[in-house]
Amino acid sequence: MTNEGDSTMLTFNGLVARATSQASPVEPYDYQRRIADEGLPDLIHVPTGAGKTLAACLPWLWRGRCHPDPGVRAATPRRLVLVLPTRALTDQTEAAVLEWVTNLGLAGEVLVHVMMGGRTDREALREWRANLHRHAIVICTLDMLVSRALLRGYGLSRASYPIDFALVTNGAQIVVDEIQLVPQGTVTLRQLAAFQRRYGTAEPTGLTVMSATIDERILDTVDHPHPDEAASIIGLSDADRHGSLAQRLVATRTIRQLPPTSHPKEYANAVLDRHQPGTLTLVVVNTVDRAVSTYVALQKVAGTTPLLLIHSQFRGVERARHMRTLADIAGPNGTGGIVVATQAIEAGVDIDARTLVTEAAPWSSIVQRAGRCNRAGRFAPGEAIMWWSRPDKPVPYEQLVVEAAGGRLAELEDAAVTSEELLAAGADLPSPDLRLRVLRRRDLDQLFDTTPDLSGSDIDVQRYIRAERDLDVQFAWVPDGWLTPVGHDQWRAQLPAEAWRCSISPARAKAWLAQSHVTAWVFAPTEDAWQRCDDPRVLKPQNVVLVLDASGGYDPQLGFAPTSKAAVDVDALRVVEGPALPESSSSAEEPGAVSPDEGWVSLAQHLDETLAQARSLTDVLDPPCINAELRRVAAAAAYLHDVGKAHRDWQRALLDANPQSGPSGLGPWAKSPGRRPLRVRRDDPVRGVAHRDGFRHEMISIFVLSTPAAGDLLDALDVPRRLHPLVRYLVAAHHGYVRVTARDPRWDGRDGRGIFGCFDQEETPDLRVDDHELPKARVDLGIFETGRSDSWPEQVLAALDELGPFRLAYLETLVRMADWRASAGLTLAGGAP
Repeated sequence: MTNEGDSTMLTFNGLVARATSQASPVEPYDYQRRIADEGLPDLIHVPTGAGKTLAACLPWLWRGRCHPDPGVRAATPRRLVLVLPTRALTDQTEAAVLEWVTNLGLAGEVLVHVMMGGRTDREALREWRANLHRHAIVICTLDMLVSRALLRGYGLSRASYPIDFALVTNGAQIVVDEIQLVPQGTVTLRQLAAFQRRYGTAEPTGLTVMSATIDERILDTVDHPHPDEAASIIGLSDADRHGSLAQRLVATRTIRQLPPTSHPKEYANAVLDRHQPGTLTLVVVNTVDRAVSTYVALQKVAGTTPLLLIHSQFRGVERARHMRTLADIAGPNGTGGIVVATQAIEAGVDIDARTLVTEAAPWSSIVQRAGRCNRAGRFAPGEAIMWWSRPDKPVPYEQLVVEAAGGRLAELEDAAVTSEELLAAGADLPSPDLRLRVLRRRDLDQLFDTTPDLSGSDIDVQRYIRAERDLDVQFAWVPDGWLTPVGHDQWRAQLPAEAWRCSISPARAKAWLAQSHVTAWVFAPTEDAWQRCDDPRVLKPQNVVLVLDASGGYDPQLGFAPTSKAAVDVDALRVVEGPALPESSSSAEEPGAVSPDEGWVSLAQHLDETLAQARSLTDVLDPPCINAELRRVAAAAAYLHDVGKAHRDWQRALLDANPQSGPSGLGPWAKSPGRRPLRVRRDDPVRGVAHRDGFRHEMISIFVLSTPAAGDLLDALDVPRRLHPLVRYLVAAHHGYVRVTARDPRWDGRDGRGIFGCFDQEETPDLRVDDHELPKARVDLGIFETGRSDSWPEQVLAALDELGPFRLAYLETLVRMADWRASAGLTLAGGAP
């Protein structure tokens, strides 16, 4: 594979051929070539089965790494974020992207990261964040992306919110697939794109939406009108309609209605009667309960016919297994069989059924489901049949919409229609009611402050993600003894990875958890511990609920099974998983006070190494909207980020954590070989030795850097006086706990005088940095109030107003990743040791 500095670069056709199959090259469609030539547009509007995933990924990769114009390469965002409508698509998309990257010889250069609820592998998370200078393809579901774009990333610790916010809003090309399934999240992303253009981002960024069925209401937001310019929309060309895509475009399926059936056994028999042995029959129903009952009924009458059930409420380990079975049944050389599914399969899953059986649904869903029938045009006219029936109840859809769709399907009885003809046939039908909430700039400003309220809670961003229903919670079944009691109604526990979690709708989850035989726990951030889930009403989106395996409630073939009381199989959980503790304790260092080579690292050395990492990252990233002054600010903040560690009590805690391995020098120290948690104590003249609960050394740094001598040091680092407060902010924010305000609800208010283990009017340490003496100062917690000339919140809000949320968070992340990289002993971003 050629690289950016090579003058002999692959053409787009050559890149596609090499990426898709070296033995049997694939030629891109004309509209895909147009995207490679012109760049990703606002909207890709093409029928189902037209290769949208390739159209999003490979043109971006070619423009970013192989385009002959260096200006185009520089203007292409370094991260591609593929946003999928359902979790069922992630494995398939990940496999395709990994194959392309591997075939191109880029497996070590282009990172591929799946960001999905619960799938928070610590090393994978750290890799795509710490290597923010590298090209990366991030695959995620909409709730994962939008929650991060609103600084409330589901499945993340609070301290990590600003990192992922910065990375998905700066230097990221976001591509949202099948937007008709995620209207609220799409509206929110389009509003954010408008704010990005208005307030600026550090690196090039973009937003593209894709669908075969477009609802104008989703695209026309108050700050981001519908893209009506031809340059903003890419669809099929005449060349596509007469080229290699033509076979798919003219493929038809004949519409016929099933006789009325309400009992699962009757419905199963009707499906079996229409199944052609050796071919794929796809059954798509509107609810999980209906899918399960149909599958169970088919098991009783189908004999040796292969069967498979797919819906959204499986654990990841079974979901992956079922997707492999799907490939065995539905692949080009598959055995054939009957697949029963919900909406989880109606968009994006690349399967081609001869027979489709579906319940009536909104017209856009009908079009998507029909796109899985004779998808590739392999069947002769009249062979591919789409059988439909009216559901007993319209849920989860509106009755008027479902009835109208059923009426139109009845009018099309015995008609053989292409996907485009079917879409046009429903153009005048009523659309589902969209109750969309629009994000405004003042809302984003409020979200920028990630400080929790006094109860430890966050602002609820769910209304900006999926307005039509509550976001799921996740169940993870665990064996007896998985949790260790540490106090009254408090437990410590490892966190099972995504493969062992099952997404459940809140209503079903709460109803089942309320049963007396169910034993479950949920993590309480304010207590830094797991607690019994006695009141299911406290559950929040993407909460992980640990469930005792003896409680039942799950079947590997059926998924979440609330009527099942059989113990859930978790035998492989201990062996397969290496879960990490939740990132929750405010007293934990990030990434830690542990040196990578198991030796002692002086504070001076760590500051020098972090400065080198910051400068190297800035040089490689070369963010066009971060000017020379701001680059010096980031470098100064990286250089001074840990000055608060010179505090006597923090130094003593570091020594106490290493009783067997004392340092040979004088210190102060930044890292040590010991892995014991730091317990910072202070000597109180009245109460004696007391723990500094939740101590944050960066709080001390604020006051160390507030003295006139610190101002002279910043002058020497060529930081303008007006930007000194910004340096202090970046230093304070480098662990994500102290940002616009400072509050830790776990500890604040214990004695009325402390914030994050720091107490009013106590002394800060003196410290020598290069040739500059930083003398002792006093902690003044009054700066966190408003109305003072040196008010911390007002200074931060002034920086937010000047830089905008995206560039300010980018500077934060630049400093934090320089610290991470220095702490991990990574080579400089430019490749130097």
